Amino acid sequence: MRNKIQLLAGLLLIFNFLSSIGIADDCTYNCTPEEKALTVNIMRDLDTGQTISNREQIDRQKWTTADTIVEAATYVVMYMDYKQTTEIAKNHSPGRHYSERNPFLPRHPTIGEVNSVFILSALAHPVISYALPQPLRKIWQYSYIAIEGYCVYANYRIGLDF
Repeated sequence: MRNKIQLLAGLLLIFNFLSSIGIADDCTYNCTPEEKALTVNIMRDLDTGQTISNREQIDRQKWTTADTIVEAATYVVMYMDYKQTTEIAKNHSPGRHYSERNPFLPRHPTIGEVNSVFILSALAHPVISYALPQPLRKIWQYSYIAIEGYCVYANYRIGLDF
């Protein structure tokens, strides 16, 4: 029970942090046209080869409410997988031989190993999401949800509830 409370408290702290962060921009909204012209940093866009301004680059990096919602959905499926994986760790009885297929865990993990991997995942995922520019961020987040969702579904089909 203590581990569940610690995990949920950690997830709530991370979610609270994610909802409050944003990218600072010192001359986007409250500056003169001359100041804006001075702050334009010409960069090559790797996708199209076109030049883009600081403002356009910042818009691509900005964390949105939609990003927070998708990140929360990530935690929902991550928690479901966590619950199923702890059941795998608890059930070593004859006739109920579940084995873990996560490459970051042994086939028969302990509760401590499960907790470590999932806490690390819960901490690393939002950091990686925040660091990625918008097109890659969306791919990263939705791919993670799809993979976790498939794992939860596959575990559910073999009899593991969450």
